[in-house]
Amino acid sequence: RRTMVLSPAYSWAEDDATVTVTAVVPRATASSTNTFSSPLYVNVNSAPYFLELDLHGRIDASRSVATVANGVVTLKLRKEVKGKWGKLLVELPRAERLQRRAESRAAAEADALEQVERKKKKGWEDSRFTLTKQMEQDRELRERIEKRKAAEKAAEEASVAQWQAELNSRDRAAASAVATGGD
Repeated sequence: RRTMVLSPAYSWAEDDATVTVTAVVPRATASSTNTFSSPLYVNVNSAPYFLELDLHGRIDASRSVATVANGVVTLKLRKEVKGKWGKLLVELPRAERLQRRAESRAAAEADALEQVERKKKKGWEDSRFTLTKQMEQDRELRERIEKRKAAEKAAEEASVAQWQAELNSRDRAAASAVATGGD
C-alpha cells in the first residue's frame, strides 16, 4: 500500500537578509522531520508531508536554520546576496528546474564534504598544536629539572670540598701536633 504524499500549507515573508518559510505540518516533531537546504533548493519531509521549494534566489545554506514546534516547521533562510526577491519560487520549465535543483544539491554536497574536510584538518591542526605545546612544556620541565640537578650537584660538591678542607685542616693540625711532640 502506497502512502499519499501531501504538500503542507505554507506562507513566506522576506526582508533584505532572510526569507522565512512557515509550513503547517500536523504532528511534525524535530525527530520526525528532515530538512534539506542547498543554495537554490530546500525541502521538508515529515511523512506523509513533503514540501519542496525551488527558490527564486540563492541562499547560504550553512547559515540557514530550521525549527519544528507544535506542528509548524519554520525555515529561516539567509540570502546569499542582500535584497528583495519579490517572489519565493523560480519559474522555469520542469527540465530546467530539475537541472538547477540537481546542480544546487551537488553544490550543497560539495560544501558538506568541504566542511567535513575542514573539520578534520582543524582537528588535526588542533592535535598538532596540542602535541607541540605538550612537547614544549615537557622540554621546559626537563630544563628546570636539569638546572635543579646542576645546582644541587654544585651545592653538594661545594659541601664536600668544604668538608674535605676541614678534614685536611684537622689532619695538618694533628700531624703538626705529633711532629712537635704533642705538647
